[in-house]
Amino acid sequence: MAEPKMIEKGKWRIRFKYKDPITNTWKDKMFTAKTRKAVEALETEFLGKISRGEMVQQTNLLDFFHEYVETFKKGQVSNRTLRRYYLTEKNLEFFFGKNQTLSGVTKLSYQKFLNWLGQEGGRKGDPLSKTTVKNRHEICKAVFLEALDMKYI
Repeated sequence: MAEPKMIEKGKWRIRFKYKDPITNTWKDKMFTAKTRKAVEALETEFLGKISRGEMVQQTNLLDFFHEYVETFKKGQVSNRTLRRYYLTEKNLEFFFGKNQTLSGVTKLSYQKFLNWLGQEGGRKGDPLSKTTVKNRHEICKAVFLEALDMKYI
C-alpha cells in the first residue's frame, strides 16, 4: 500500500498503482487532499470501486472497442475484415470523441451515429452506402453485446 506524502503545508498526495480491469495492465493513480486521512480514504474508495466493478461503468468506448478487436478478432478474421473493424473504430472516435464512456452511449446517440454514417460518415464527408452502414452497425452491435455480456453496460 502506498504512503501519503506532504507536498506543501496543508496538502497531502498519494500515488499508487492499480490493475485496469479492461486492459489488464497496471496504471498509475494520484489523489491530493488537505489531510493524510482524506487521501487514504480516497485511495480506499477508489480501490473498492475497482474491486466491486463500479469503475467499469466509466470504461472508455474506444479502449473497450480496441481491446475487443485485439482479443476476439485479431488472428481470427481476414485482414480485410480486420480493416473494417479499424475503420469502424475511427468512425466512432470521430463521432463520439476520445472521451466517450461505454455506458454513455444511449440508443438515441447510437442512432444519430448511424444516421451520420449514412449522411456524411465517409472519408471526405460523403455518405456511406447502406451496405457499409449495415456492416458498421453489425460490428458495433457485436461489441455492445459483448460489453453487455461482460456486464460493462
